[in-house]
Amino acid sequence: MIFYLYDLYEYQSEVLSVKKINFMDNIFYRIEIEPIRDRQQDRTQRLYLYAAEHMLKGYVPRKGHNIRGT
Repeated sequence: MIFYLYDLYEYQSEVLSVKKINFMDNIFYRIEIEPIRDRQQDRTQRLYLYAAEHMLKGYVPRKGHNIRGT
């Protein structure tokens, strides 16, 4: 589900997969979500979000979690 709000897009989706990535001595998470689902045509649009561990403030994303953001 995506909402348009003043040149920003808000999303809310279930986490489909998470991959922990080490890059230049920093930890990142690649989070796969499916924010767009067209049930009438049985099509989906999946995308990846990337988040640095220090920005998540102790939260560790897991498959099945519901997340939202801007």
